[in-house]
Amino acid sequence: LLPLLACRRELDPSGPSPNGPPSDDRPSGWHYQVSFEPTLERADVHLCFDGSPPARLVPTLDAAVPHTHGMRLSKGDELPRDGHGHALGSAGDDACVDYEVDFVGLENDEGTGRMVGRAGQSLMARPTTWLWRPDPLPKDFDTTARFTLPDDMEVSVPWPIVGEHPRGTADAVYRLDRTAFEWLGYAIFGQVT
Repeated sequence: LLPLLACRRELDPSGPSPNGPPSDDRPSGWHYQVSFEPTLERADVHLCFDGSPPARLVPTLDAAVPHTHGMRLSKGDELPRDGHGHALGSAGDDACVDYEVDFVGLENDEGTGRMVGRAGQSLMARPTTWLWRPDPLPKDFDTTARFTLPDDMEVSVPWPIVGEHPRGTADAVYRLDRTAFEWLGYAIFGQVT
């Protein structure tokens, strides 16, 4: 499997500024567990924070908003809308958030251009279409992503691997840095090889 490379900054001037005033209550890290159904039409995202959660979550790309559903704390509380994001005021330390991503909607939305597409049994999507992040984005953070796909499918992402598990496998953990939220890149799910 060959990882895809990010090649330039994501261009979305209408989104929130990635930098904000310094704050002591920003999360030191957060972790995505992304689970796909066999059709690759949607994914469930389980996002957990290390320590204090951020005040709000925002989409990395505004076009993702209408295709993200069920934003809630893992304990079940629905998260209120806050502009184009969601407020996390009721979340305690080490909180987790769950949401669903509609890839069919993203693919069919004229406003998303070529951000999501399919070829055979594979789905190609910019991470900015499904990664929601703290607002503002901290200067330093420890963030990872892990994927659950059906047995006959794999993943190829533009991030380095953490640990000894091979790329593309269910046990693989990937390290995300600022480029995951600020650069143009693609991930492929499904029949990768």
